[in-house]
Amino acid sequence: WMDSRISDPHLELVAPAEQGTVNVLHSCARVAKMRRVVVTSSFGAIMNIGGNKPWPLDFAYSEMHWNETSAPINDTFPEPRNVHAYRWSKTLAEKAVWDFVAAEKPQFSATCICPPMVL
Repeated sequence: WMDSRISDPHLELVAPAEQGTVNVLHSCARVAKMRRVVVTSSFGAIMNIGGNKPWPLDFAYSEMHWNETSAPINDTFPEPRNVHAYRWSKTLAEKAVWDFVAAEKPQFSATCICPPMVL
């Protein structure tokens, strides 16, 4: 997924991550007994390593931070392209969770976990 098999990262990574997350949230909102939704995001949604304007490697991240350095400029991701596209997809998907909760005010609470690696 981070190699040449991805030819259009916007179409193949970013859009499905964001829209897929919103689709799941809409489905959850239709279940009256749904009380909590936990989304597995990624530390990639937070980290600002490499990319457009990298942050110091020893930066102490918190829930207030978002990945900014992987953002595309003129629709082009920084190199390595698919790594940054993946991180950006996770950023937009997680932001979609919080936008959904704010706009739709569902009956459930939401949380996102951001593991640095999943084995």
